[in-house]
Amino acid sequence: MATIREIAERAGVSKATVSNVLNGRHERVSPETLERVLRSVRDEGYKPGAAVVRGKQRLVRNLGIVMLNLNRSPILGNGYFASVLDGIIGTAAFRHWSTTLYFAAGWQEVHRELRELCDGRVDGMIVVAETADRPISDALFQRGTPFVLVSSGSDLPSIPTVDVDNRAGLRLAVRHLVELGHRRIGHASGGTKSRSARERTEGFLSAVGEAGLDSGHCPVFEGGFLFQNGREAGRQILEMEPKLRPTAVTCANDVVASGVMSVCYEQGVIVPEEMSIVGFDDTTPTEPTPVPLTTIHHPIHAIATHATQSLLDFLEGQSAEIPSRIFPPSLVVRATTSYARPTKP
Repeated sequence: MATIREIAERAGVSKATVSNVLNGRHERVSPETLERVLRSVRDEGYKPGAAVVRGKQRLVRNLGIVMLNLNRSPILGNGYFASVLDGIIGTAAFRHWSTTLYFAAGWQEVHRELRELCDGRVDGMIVVAETADRPISDALFQRGTPFVLVSSGSDLPSIPTVDVDNRAGLRLAVRHLVELGHRRIGHASGGTKSRSARERTEGFLSAVGEAGLDSGHCPVFEGGFLFQNGREAGRQILEMEPKLRPTAVTCANDVVASGVMSVCYEQGVIVPEEMSIVGFDDTTPTEPTPVPLTTIHHPIHAIATHATQSLLDFLEGQSAEIPSRIFPPSLVVRATTSYARPTKP
């Protein structure tokens, strides 16, 4: 593993400059130098913090949990976040660790917030559903704070991630609909800020190609993970000419699927006879569906539990690293999908 000295030599700077970058003191470094040091850190695969935490620093036995976008998505009413928290807090408590929950949605300056947060208050962090506009993982990596990503991901292989195979999940959904005879399938996307949403869209497009479907008849409706995003996607779908609009739709999550379904029922489109719908997550949506939802099972609790165990094993010195792991999804067929009706001439 590379040392700070090797990073400094590669970047052509002093060890003090590398230290400033890794500890978030970016105001002391020019933008050009910052970019050069970070590039060297990534190229060398530098993993800071392990020796300090495991060898010299006394543990406070407290984990930080960072959740994003909670100003727009209530935590207690969201089945996904509730299951994640249950897995993390329950696992930590069993091993006699405490947890502190932080809402990162309002953070204006990630590095400044983390300097306060990581100043002896926590031994490690679990970052849940990181988005592109809140790069918490980059800041933690630079500080040398041990952490693991849940339902997120990084382009750096050295950053540990525990997630579901999002692409495989959408492939399962599309294949199920194709087997039912659907040839016009839409996708209500979770947008572009979330890596999970992007991967699910990629899985959808890949499955459409594998099935030999006309991509022009399989539109993607950009949105987000909220109920109103699903409603907007549903309105866009039903505004299309009946001969052109999808006969089925895959959704970024179960909440979005609920939104799509609500619009269908308001406009007299019967689910699943006239519109088949597939969700993702297999949680209980905030807005209950009138028909049990066909969905992709996302082992959320198992993912959160595994991520917590792996981080604690590392912090307690039982493992030399925090391994990444991708869990397989599965299809759960309920009552919102059925055979496609013959196309009317």
